Amino acid sequence: RTNAITWGQEPSGYTNQDYQLQVYNREWTPLTIPVKYANTEPEDQSFRYLGVQMDIKNHSTKQFQILKDQINEAANNARHKLASPETITMAIKLSMHRKISFPGKFSPWSLQELRTLDTPLNGLYKCHLKFLQSAPNAALYMSKEVGGLGIVRLSDQINLDKWAMIVRGLYSDHATCNATCGILNRSLRIGQTDTDYGCEA
Repeated sequence: RTNAITWGQEPSGYTNQDYQLQVYNREWTPLTIPVKYANTEPEDQSFRYLGVQMDIKNHSTKQFQILKDQINEAANNARHKLASPETITMAIKLSMHRKISFPGKFSPWSLQELRTLDTPLNGLYKCHLKFLQSAPNAALYMSKEVGGLGIVRLSDQINLDKWAMIVRGLYSDHATCNATCGILNRSLRIGQTDTDYGCEA
């Protein structure tokens, strides 16, 4: 149970203890498998799955730090490149956005946390556009119709990819739709929200 600590916080009365799981093989012979909860050692608090670092506590803090380091490194390297602002913007959108938004759309970060990923890129864009660093970030990301530059914000791209994945799941086949609904209901339980009478904390 990869999210044992998180599930233990649910109001179900379940205690976080090691236990024996009994399963049956093809010959219907019972097998006993010991299930242990992850301890608090740093190497046991997360694991890598499909290129995404998953945390046991379901906060994805290690993945968040990995992405921040990647963005900082890319922004620092691109800051000294002799390229036009259009080339820098296109390179960030085609390479960095794709690389960051894939693990980002599987992570439970708030909008405020996602906005911190934009900070190095804000400085990079302003540097190549010869903007003052005190210039408002909205001038970079507003549409051109209202006086902005129309650059796609990284945090917005992550949220768009996340919602697109959820909508595709809801409008897919029956099994995928049920799995997507289960994920959404589970997020309510983990969040322990009381806005839904069926999911009161």
